[in-house]
Amino acid sequence: MGLRAVAAIDGDKAVSAKRFVEPDQERADAVVRLPEGKAIEAAIIEGVADDVLTHALQELAAAAGVDLPSAMKGDVGHDLHKSAMHFIKKNSLHGPLIDSLPPDDLPVLGRRYLKTLMDAATGKCEGFVQL
Repeated sequence: MGLRAVAAIDGDKAVSAKRFVEPDQERADAVVRLPEGKAIEAAIIEGVADDVLTHALQELAAAAGVDLPSAMKGDVGHDLHKSAMHFIKKNSLHGPLIDSLPPDDLPVLGRRYLKTLMDAATGKCEGFVQL
């Protein structure tokens, strides 16, 4: 049928995540994993400019009916990204955040991850792929 099984996993350092990768990679044509220690929340914001991320988070919070943490409102750089990752994970806003980003400001690592997943789905790569 030409169907391929592709697993997409984050780079969680947890022992349970590492235990998942080894036995289950045999069940898939490809397993694509984010870099070691990179959570999916990092992948969807890495490389996004502070002003773009702040605007997206504000719109997202308003649409979801949740408040941005007051401490986050003055954050920039690393502090903003750290706060944003916690906010996104806590409120399960991964997909909506991606949808709220302008097409020209998509996250660098997220784009690379998706391209590699597409390569795996079309047979351009297989086995275990660690970004």
